[in-house]
Parts: sequence; structure tokens; C-alpha cells
Amino acid sequence: MGRFMTDRKLTDLFGPEGATLSFKEPDKFEDIARNPESYRMLVAATRAVCRDWLKFLEGGTLDAIHPDVTVACARWNFIRCKYFKADYPRYMSYAFTPEQLATPGGNHGSFLDMLQDATTEQDDNKLYGITWLMAGKPSLIGLMAAQMPIADSRACLDFPVPTAAKFYDEYCPKGGAVLDPCHGWGGRYTGFLVAEKPRFYVGVDPSPVAHAGLEAIHEHLAPLAEPDKEAAFIFSPFEKAELDDFEFDVAFTSPPYNVEKYAGDQQTHVLYPEFPDFVRCFYRPMFEKVNHHLKLGGIFGLQVGSQQFPLRTTGMEIAQDIGLRMLTTEAHFVKRNPLHKTSDETGEVLMVFKKEA
Repeated sequence: MGRFMTDRKLTDLFGPEGATLSFKEPDKFEDIARNPESYRMLVAATRAVCRDWLKFLEGGTLDAIHPDVTVACARWNFIRCKYFKADYPRYMSYAFTPEQLATPGGNHGSFLDMLQDATTEQDDNKLYGITWLMAGKPSLIGLMAAQMPIADSRACLDFPVPTAAKFYDEYCPKGGAVLDPCHGWGGRYTGFLVAEKPRFYVGVDPSPVAHAGLEAIHEHLAPLAEPDKEAAFIFSPFEKAELDDFEFDVAFTSPPYNVEKYAGDQQTHVLYPEFPDFVRCFYRPMFEKVNHHLKLGGIFGLQVGSQQFPLRTTGMEIAQDIGLRMLTTEAHFVKRNPLHKTSDETGEVLMVFKKEA
């Protein structure tokens, strides 16, 4: 029993012979007793994760970038997020769209570019970020989870699922409909599935890779949510998408703002490479189309960053022009990069507008 047990008997630890053992569960597990069906779902998801891990350890092919970033792991994390108020890792979208790792983000190369540079780069200073993040233990999943510019490269960010769910439940009425003009890697759709109030989601995007990824998320995660939740995905640039006369309670999105280089020949960085054209042909039309399809009193949430273009001030000007009232602005609502400080003027911001006319 080990050297710390040599002078002690089991009865000293567990009470007299025949006593019944009882263990008090931590508070965070009390929901298990109140919602046993959700716990059964979690157990089934755990079993699937363990199958994948066993297959990996026995030399089988997982068809995944990492044994901790699989569809089974995504399902496990989704159940934990929806039913037990846990986080949903932002890197989990890689299970559905591994192409993210090869997609340049911002003015940087991709995550794969970063690793390639690390094998050949002669300037040790460029590897400072990697070395800093690996202090303590080398971890591929830890590096992917960092999701910040490292050595002049970065992976494109997915939208934080808990943030999206919180936004929907704060601004969407029960049973309401939400519109996502640029659905991207699926973080806001996953947030819709986690949220309690909305029941209908429409996502629009011109990237064939992101569109396929969203359909995969829908296939694997939607069955774990409420059965009355509905969704429609439109493969098109938002400014050209047909939405008929449908009205929405909430619109919520984060446009590519011409820096992330998503796949597809209908992307804004391909069609409107210059900022004035981007504003005239996409940014303003997006505001106008959202405003048209919002119900009176509807909410438009927009996350943008102004690291390269003045999207914050331009968006505020457009909103004022078309009659959307600014309700609030939350700066840096996503994690800052601790290696390179971002100013309040250029950092990520969540702007919330309301349709009043």
C-alpha cells in the first residue's frame, strides 16, 4: 500500500468494518442528480471519446488533427457546455474544419506556416512567442488553444460559443429567430444550440469550407440540443443572399473585414480588396440588409476589430445613417494577446444596435 500506509489500518481511514462509505460530490456536479438524462448523454459521449483514444493508441487512423480534437470530443464538450455550464474550447471547431489551421489570419501566416517557419527560421527572436507559450511543457493542443499571433502567424479565430449563447439569451425573445450574415467556422451557430431562448437560426457564408463545416456541426451537435430548434444555411455572400420576407429578432455576426483569407472566390478580400470598395459593396449593404430584415425593436450585434481598417467608427456612422441606435459597446470582449498589447481603439469590440424605426 506504499510507505505512507505502513503504520495505518484501513479502518483508520474508512471507519469501522461494515460502515457505508459516502462521498460528497463537488457543487458543480449537483446538476447530475437533477438532470440524469443529460448525464447519461455525457457518459455516452465519454465512451465515444475513449473509443477514439484507444484507436489512436493502438495505431488506428482517427481522421482528426489531434486525439483531443475529434467529433467525439466536440460532442462531449458541447454537452458539458449546454447542460453543465462548462466552457466550449474555441479550438474545437478544428474537428469540423481542420482547414482553419492552414487559413491565414489577419496580416499573418497560418498556424501551419508558424510550425513550418519554426523548423527553418534562423532568427530566434521570431520564435519567442512559441517558446514563451511552451514554457513548462510542449503541447500542440496548448499552442492551438492560444489562438493569438505567434511568430508572425496565427490560426483564424472561431467565435466563443459561451459568448454567443449569452448574447442570444440576453437579447432574443423566447422562441425567437436569429440571423448570422457571416457564419464562419460555426461558433455562433453552436452558441445558438447552447442558448435557451432562440429556436430558429439562419447562417449565410460564401466559403465552401466553412459551409461544409457548419453542416457537419449541425449533423453532430444539433441532435444533442432541443428537438424543436431549426436552422437553415445559405451558401452565398450575404449581400447577394435571398432571405425573402423573413424577419428576425436578432442578428449577430463577425465579418471577415478583409484580413482573414477564407477559401472561395466570393470572399470580400477577392471581390473588394480595397477598403472603400469593401465598405460600399459589402459593409454598408450588410448593415442595410440586416436592418431591413430585423423586426421593429430587433437587435444587431456586431463584433469587429480595427487593427487594419476603421471598422468600428465606420460601422457606427453607417448605423446612424440608416436609423440603428447604438445600445452599448463592449471593448476587448475576447481575450487579449499578452505578448503584443492591443489598444482600445484598434482591438476587438462588440457593438450592439437596436432597430427603432
